[in-house]
Amino acid sequence: MGQNKRSITQSMALVGMVSLLLEFQKQLSRLEETMEEISATLPEVDYYMKRKEGKPYKVVVIACANKLLHHVCAILNKDQPYHI
Repeated sequence: MGQNKRSITQSMALVGMVSLLLEFQKQLSRLEETMEEISATLPEVDYYMKRKEGKPYKVVVIACANKLLHHVCAILNKDQPYHI
């Protein structure tokens, strides 16, 4: 059976891609851990609470958009950064 031989440059490129992929995987794992830590400290979003109450999707989305708009307007009117 014929074996496909790789050139040295192809092998080096493959090794580089694999090491890059492994580095990205490590960074993604760290990012996921950080996101889970942050999400654990956040309160439950109004969207999910309203959906649990049985509100229709469009009603809930409009209510959330309206609430966000009110927050943005308040931040702009106060001329101060938003603090959590």
